[in-house]
Amino acid sequence: MKKNVLIISFILIFSLLAFGYAQQKIKVTSPDGTETVIEIPKDSEMIPNNVEDITIGAAYSRELNLTTATSSPIYVATSTEPTTLTMDISDLETIDLNLQVVSSSTVARIDWRYEFSNDKIDWFGEDSKTITSDVITTHGAATTTHYWTPATIKTVRKNVAISNTNANWLKISFSRGTTNDGNYSLWANLKGLPKGY
Repeated sequence: MKKNVLIISFILIFSLLAFGYAQQKIKVTSPDGTETVIEIPKDSEMIPNNVEDITIGAAYSRELNLTTATSSPIYVATSTEPTTLTMDISDLETIDLNLQVVSSSTVARIDWRYEFSNDKIDWFGEDSKTITSDVITTHGAATTTHYWTPATIKTVRKNVAISNTNANWLKISFSRGTTNDGNYSLWANLKGLPKGY
């Protein structure tokens, strides 16, 4: 009889684990009357299994660098092809771009553009618009260009928040401003937090 009760108790435990997974805690009583509390993590506390993430506190962030360390930047000159960062943002709610730059002159200008895609094949440039009247909104002819002139040859850093988007992929292309601008060394980092954190 005790053996049957024990088997039934184990079946009950596994049933509670299977069907009561959304609960934070469950209490199980063994045949001898001992009560045991089993803690079960919430879905939001579990590591997503479809992305490569790193743990920071209780949340999971995604991070992507142009180079692995700020001590080994990319050199951007007139002849340099646009340097790009491409990131899966399909489940991200907030995205930050961190920049570290050392310019060769005080007039060096860092240019970058955002492009978005759902399939990583067709890319769509960021839009700029001007409201010219209460019935007319004028959109820019080309993809929006962001630029930053640090105005120093010292190491400078900047954090740029990227607006939320419903796209699956984000690509950022960096280039030099104009032929009269100086060259620069660039370390760039993209960081995002998944939705719900």
